[in-house]
Amino acid sequence: MQQTPLPALSRRGFLVAGAGAAGAAALGAGASTPATAAAGAGARSRRLVGDPFTLGVASGDP
Repeated sequence: MQQTPLPALSRRGFLVAGAGAAGAAALGAGASTPATAAAGAGARSRRLVGDPFTLGVASGDP
């Protein structure tokens, strides 16, 4: 049985395929179910009681 060689994947082809996959993932993440929409609405309505940055920020600058 003779195998045919696979075509070489160019850098441009790889980037186009990666961008397409990332776009599809982003569009899929935008779809929400009623349960996730309700959870998101509850999370947005919370208020912070105190200063959340009492220990500084993640950049290391206190």
